[in-house]
Amino acid sequence: MAESMLFGVTKDFPGLHHKEPFAGLFELANGGTLFLDEIGDLPLAVQPKLLRAIQEGEIRPLGAPHTIRVDVRVVAATNRNLEQARQNGTFRDDLYHRLNTMELYTPPLRERREDIPELLQHLLTKTCEKLKRPVVPFSDEAWQLLLAYDYPGNVREMENLIDRAVILTSSQDIQPDVLPIEANHAAPQDFIQQLADLTLAEAKWMLEKMYLEMQWHNAQGNLSQTARKAGIDRKNLRIKLRQHQLYDQPPSDADADG
Repeated sequence: MAESMLFGVTKDFPGLHHKEPFAGLFELANGGTLFLDEIGDLPLAVQPKLLRAIQEGEIRPLGAPHTIRVDVRVVAATNRNLEQARQNGTFRDDLYHRLNTMELYTPPLRERREDIPELLQHLLTKTCEKLKRPVVPFSDEAWQLLLAYDYPGNVREMENLIDRAVILTSSQDIQPDVLPIEANHAAPQDFIQQLADLTLAEAKWMLEKMYLEMQWHNAQGNLSQTARKAGIDRKNLRIKLRQHQLYDQPPSDADADG
């Protein structure tokens, strides 16, 4: 399956089973850039063929008698540890070194918990637009569960969770019962360890932002209600919300609620 998707299938391939022949991703991307996601899951038997495509600029579609020249720049991504995969023999050394021209490390979501609230809201809006549905808010219980979850599958898992929640929700807000998250999988220990790696000032800043984000969401943007829950006056609340880029109204003592 992976080989046919990458390199295509000709009409002479015996395994075509009456389907139409098709060009592979390398042929379609000829002269441009091809992004290969989850490269760490590529079958070992296909890896030398990918290496040849990258190194020699040649591919052979399934059933083709000759190779085809292609000029493709490859960008690959994975959430697997390829160094460990090399040691286990499930990923080729030569392909690893060929792909590892420049490595960009993206920290997992569990190490960027301050980004989770904004990303949740963005993906919720995106999903509702995609499904042509009004934006359905998270209930307080669902919101707190999502904030505490560690997202081992990172953004893709978060997106799948929200897609599922929006599709299954028939009430006025998203409830925990449509989220396949167990409460005991929340509040991960690695978040506590992450705090231990910060200075006291940095840890206070991160926790304050998460706390205010939660209260602001629970109050549906009501300034007075958020201030009462946080136990501070409206003026200081506005200052803190602006510092954390949670509130962008112009400074005024007469800010309207909401």
